[in-house]
Amino acid sequence: MNPEPIDSSPLGTPDREELEKIVKRLELNHGTVTIFAVAPEVSPNHPVVQQLLSRLQELDELFDQHRFFFSRDRSFSTFLEELAQTDLSSPNNPRRLVMAFGLEQLPPYRLVYEMQQLNLGRERIFSRNLVLIFWLNRARFLDEFANRAPDFWDWRGKVALFETRPSFDPQLHPHQLFYPYLEELRDENLHLKVSGVMQVQRQVDILLDQIYVSLQAEWRQQVIETVEQSAQDVSIGDIQPASKADDFSGLSLNRSVQPSFDRPGKSGSSKIEVISKTVTQKIDLAKVVRDYRYNIILGTPGAGKTTLLRYLALHFAKAMREERSQVFGGEQQEDLGKALMPLLFRIADYAEQLRQQNTLSVLDYLSQFYRQKPTLTATGLSNLLLEEIRQGNCLILMDGLDEVFDRENRKLIVQRIEQFVEEFAANKFVITSRIAGYQDAKLGDRFGEFTITDMEEEQVSDFCIAGVGRLSERSNRMLVMSNAS
Repeated sequence: MNPEPIDSSPLGTPDREELEKIVKRLELNHGTVTIFAVAPEVSPNHPVVQQLLSRLQELDELFDQHRFFFSRDRSFSTFLEELAQTDLSSPNNPRRLVMAFGLEQLPPYRLVYEMQQLNLGRERIFSRNLVLIFWLNRARFLDEFANRAPDFWDWRGKVALFETRPSFDPQLHPHQLFYPYLEELRDENLHLKVSGVMQVQRQVDILLDQIYVSLQAEWRQQVIETVEQSAQDVSIGDIQPASKADDFSGLSLNRSVQPSFDRPGKSGSSKIEVISKTVTQKIDLAKVVRDYRYNIILGTPGAGKTTLLRYLALHFAKAMREERSQVFGGEQQEDLGKALMPLLFRIADYAEQLRQQNTLSVLDYLSQFYRQKPTLTATGLSNLLLEEIRQGNCLILMDGLDEVFDRENRKLIVQRIEQFVEEFAANKFVITSRIAGYQDAKLGDRFGEFTITDMEEEQVSDFCIAGVGRLSERSNRMLVMSNAS
């Protein structure tokens, strides 16, 4: 895939000269080349990255461009192997150019693993026709790379140091500022939170994707029907539940009959019966998120409500960071819908602030909440996030309506949430609550109510097997890394 470059601000003379050295190296070397490029606050939209892409398009040689984002759930070596499996036999195929971001941001155990894989796989990597560019933020990380992967480092092609910083012009690149925020949100939700399980002296980390089980819910709707009856038809008390002829195949129906009335303008005793049905449908929560805008997810304690929101935050953050238009989640790659900017917060935290500032709106709270984050304050990103809300470009995830324990306070919170949703209705909303007490202070009719169902026996088995398997893999990997260090 060859993404279109984005116009970026001019580089200073030293950076232009350094960039030309990279271009010249690629022109003269037609095998595998590795380049380590250091630039402040580097990201795919960094001016140096974009200028390099522009220069490469001017060359006679074509490049098949790919991006890779280092994370705790993606192996660079596996990524390269997958690329190799798609190689075609034609000698006219363009050379692959892989730009890798975020290596030095990995946690120590993952960084050690990635370095070992690069070092051990050096000959295999260099036997392919590749250009590998490792984009880094800090020059001092180069020494760590050289120490941890000395064999791979010895075959480096070039080290390039740049001084240009991102321009951060929201008019030119409205999403480039969000990269630090999306990175932070992804990292916060990458692992399943396991309370009370310790391994040696370290909290156990289980990747959320590797153990997440796609959930289903019951969707209850009220359906109103009108039925015309004559005097010869059965009486109201004789009406039975819906027959198989009703157009609700596979749905559970409960029927109640409202008062009847005579049909005006007709002789005889013809009447119109108004019938209210409660229609219960089982639906995948992935479909709920994909197809519906206003959603309240209900469930018993431990049903997976918070985990669902963290799963959504993770995958929407990944999609936005990688500039994908559609979101696919988990190992099953289930379709979660159009990519939107994810915002996740606890309703109880808003309620706490509301007690101290009784006129605080949800939007004002979010403004305060994001301004407290160091990664957002320096760049003014909190204001841009609020603008995304105003533009209707967000997936807003609100967790734990039930955690507002006082009934009157909960009613006030519901009112404020309703005002927020009314004002910014173009966004998509997913709100969670326990079943108990929800009906005492529920959201308005625009919200579809989806109650998480118990997992099937096969799902429970898959969840347990995955959990035990991941814990075992994690134990073995930590032991190997400990011995290696």
